[in-house]
Amino acid sequence: MSNLIDLNQGALSHFGLGVSHLGGEAMKQNYRVSFFKQLVDSTGHPFDVCQGVVEVRAISRRAAVDDAKRIFAELKDVKDWSLRADHEGVELLPAAKRRSRHAQFGRAIRHLPATSLAS
Repeated sequence: MSNLIDLNQGALSHFGLGVSHLGGEAMKQNYRVSFFKQLVDSTGHPFDVCQGVVEVRAISRRAAVDDAKRIFAELKDVKDWSLRADHEGVELLPAAKRRSRHAQFGRAIRHLPATSLAS
């Protein structure tokens, strides 16, 4: 079955098809992208510290990560997201968690430190 295409993993954009070609908003899913900075403890062991979480609505995992990086950089007031984080993690949100009061804007921000929002 190598001819099957996984539409949720960016195949649409690979073939030049936009969201509007297949029903628009219905094809998008919600993703949560977390940004981490890796630090080292006093014993030399590395550990990750979450720098922020961005929820986005996108057609694919790759599109979600790209959108979240841009949003994260804007929130942290830097040109490149990697100035504030080393790596990201992404998860597809289950249907029950797909509610956001900012859904009309395509994004919702949560778990950001209060200091970053105050400046």
